[in-house]
Amino acid sequence: MWRPSRGAASWLLALVVPLLLAGCGARKWRAPLEKEGSLAWPGPPHDPKAVYVGSLRRFTPEGNSLFSALIGRDERGEIGNPVAVAVGLDDRIAVVDAMRGGV
Repeated sequence: MWRPSRGAASWLLALVVPLLLAGCGARKWRAPLEKEGSLAWPGPPHDPKAVYVGSLRRFTPEGNSLFSALIGRDERGEIGNPVAVAVGLDDRIAVVDAMRGGV
């Protein structure tokens, strides 16, 4: 059975550990909002239950991940085909994008 030499194992470990640590970093992003007029539902004279705040059309990823280090980063940050949206308790927005295959 073949076993790597001690030097080869050290080099492999020295290459793999930083890549794994870089992939564990949290990605932060900013959501630029494009505000438009004041839309609400239902309209007057009823009290509004839903109010239009703005459109989320793209995002700006910040930070690095193992995936972006290996294949490069897609700088466009466009939302292609949003299929679901959720707002967390901390007011962060999660958008599921079927075209880009991610959240």
